[in-house]
Parts: sequence; C-alpha cells; structure tokens
Amino acid sequence: TSWFAAGKLDMILDNLIARGEAEEMIVVTNNGYVFIPDGDTTATEGRLEEVIINDCMPHIEKRYRVKKDRRNRAAAGLSMGGGHARRLGLGHPEVFANCGMFSSGECFPTKTDDRDFSKLLSDAKEFNEYMDVVTVACGDADPRFDRTKEEVGEYIDKGFNIEFIPYKGQHEWNVWRYCAKDFVKKIF
Repeated sequence: TSWFAAGKLDMILDNLIARGEAEEMIVVTNNGYVFIPDGDTTATEGRLEEVIINDCMPHIEKRYRVKKDRRNRAAAGLSMGGGHARRLGLGHPEVFANCGMFSSGECFPTKTDDRDFSKLLSDAKEFNEYMDVVTVACGDADPRFDRTKEEVGEYIDKGFNIEFIPYKGQHEWNVWRYCAKDFVKKIF
C-alpha cells in the first residue's frame, strides 16, 4: 500500500494518463515479503518472483482484460523492491520486456548469492533487441549511489541500452515518485 499512501502512484498515473503522457495500465503492488509453509507450523521465506509469475499474474489475467505479452509487462520497484524488480524483469525476460530498478538494495551486480544475470548481460546487441525499457535510478545522496552508478556504467559503456538516472535526494519517496513518473512515461 505504500506506493499509493506515500508514493502517490495512483495520482501520478492519473495525471500522466489524463495529459496523454503515459499509457493506461493496471498496476499491481505486491508485498515484498513472501512466506510459504515449511510443513510445520512455521513458514519460511519464499521467492516473490514465483508468487508473481505463478499466482498473481494468472489471477489478474483471468479477471481483467489485459495484454498478455512480455512487451506489455513491466516490473519496477524501490529499495528491496528494486532488487525484486531486477529478479523479475532481468531474471525472466521471457515474461517482462521492461524493468525499473529504483535505489536497489543490491545495486547492479552481474551475480548475487542466488542469481546469475551474465547470460542476459553478455551480448549488448541481443539485450537491446530483446528488452524495451531498462531503467536504473537512484538518489545522488543515497548510500547505494556510487556503487550502482559504477556497476550500471560498465554495461552502458559496453553499449547496453540501460538508462541510469540520478535524482537529487536520498533513499526516500521524493526520489521514488520521480523514478516512477519518468519510468511509466517510457513504457508501453
């Protein structure tokens, strides 16, 4: 609910759509914490991407008239959600062609403890033909800024169509509202 309560995403989108600056879209904001039963009375942490792809998307596609191709899907998020968006968008490019990572807690490494993005990030020409909009953004006073800019810059220098956008600010909603506004204007 924070994307609406603090992020004002509904108002941002309504205004952009009314001005013809963004396409109409359905926005789903999942909780970033997923717990699954472990067979006992407790639960263990699950993978958000599996819940979104296997449960959430089929539920939405069954109930609403939506375009079901990857070019009409985007994954975006802030902070921990920026990492989730990266795992969804870049981890499942067969499902998503657009990805917005805002102040991602893991910055932009090629490999993490449980993920290896090197196949998708190995060929700039292939990446650029396959992905539509890939945006990485961060506040210039965010502790993640320098590392994120450096890691993304390596791919930009190699010709990958990945946009890095610095915003004035820290790890805060004043930055993320601009991130969301600018990202949704580019997708679809």
